[in-house]
Amino acid sequence: ARLVALLTALARSPDIVHPLWQALEGAGLVTGGGRAGLVSELEEVEARAEEFPLTRSFLGLLDRLTDSEIPGGLGAGSRAPGFQPYLALVQDSVFLKFPARTYRDPGEKWAVAAAALQLLHKLLAEYTPRPEDFQGGGQGVGLHPGFHLLCHLHQTSQLLRTVLYVVDEARNLLDTFSPFPGKTDLEAAATAALALLDTGGISSLGRPQVLSS
Repeated sequence: ARLVALLTALARSPDIVHPLWQALEGAGLVTGGGRAGLVSELEEVEARAEEFPLTRSFLGLLDRLTDSEIPGGLGAGSRAPGFQPYLALVQDSVFLKFPARTYRDPGEKWAVAAAALQLLHKLLAEYTPRPEDFQGGGQGVGLHPGFHLLCHLHQTSQLLRTVLYVVDEARNLLDTFSPFPGKTDLEAAATAALALLDTGGISSLGRPQVLSS
């Protein structure tokens, strides 16, 4: 986790962002390549230890890298190019499973949720829908990650249900007016969840608004 935090600090320099993307691809930390990666570390080590420092640190690295660029041909030559493996890590392995995990520090639950939601919201906010993105059933290579998030939010998906779970849990816990572990992170997670719904065109009643082309 400390080494990943070091990479995050180095990524403040725009000149090193592209080499870092290439290094992540070469190491196969997310994309596999026949070796154990971050998903295995999350499921087999951190989940058993009930502590998630590497996951939170890697979310911070992705947040920093995506501030500068997501290479259009990321992974080309070794897999179908695009950001999809990284989005699957953040959305499926981290965010969708965070409510069911056990945490040694109860406050870390909301730190994980806040980091994932803030990254997902940023990716969606950077996406402008285009008619051609919706041709071919969303199977096109290299589609912006915001496209996939938008599609999930406009269905009765596990992503939408988990985002609404965060909002509901925040309401329940904050309505107690009592201190609890991770309150600041819970507020950050709920704020990011509401921002994600708003950016995705979801009304306050939880129904999709009509999106114009």
